[in-house]
Amino acid sequence: MTPPAFSIFAAIAELIVTTIVYYSIIGHLRGKPFRFKLLGFAILFEAIVNVTYMVTRFIGSDSPVHLSGLMKLFATLHGTFSMLVFIWLIILFFLASSSAKLEQNFFRDHRLGTYLFLVLWGISVASGEIMFALIYL
Repeated sequence: MTPPAFSIFAAIAELIVTTIVYYSIIGHLRGKPFRFKLLGFAILFEAIVNVTYMVTRFIGSDSPVHLSGLMKLFATLHGTFSMLVFIWLIILFFLASSSAKLEQNFFRDHRLGTYLFLVLWGISVASGEIMFALIYL
């Protein structure tokens, strides 16, 4: 099955957004200034492009109705999990931005939560890329 152009774009864009997320958070963990504009752009892009993509794939005309019940379950779990992790990213962004204005490092002060987030973000992205491969490749 040939993937729709928007699916290809979203899969590639997700990898770019993930690079920015890791770069911004890990860089700040290592003592670099918090790149709030860069991470803010990535969050805005994620909200506009990739969340829109997930919603249109779930309820839109391109909804993959031909998928097996197991794949539909995987897609639903992936979408729900990804939205929760994305909301966590937004919360972390605001907490880290507020801390940076006070010359504090939120990610260093909350290492366990930060590393847990990074792992869960990676799982979210990997599950989406795996789903893309299973459906289209």
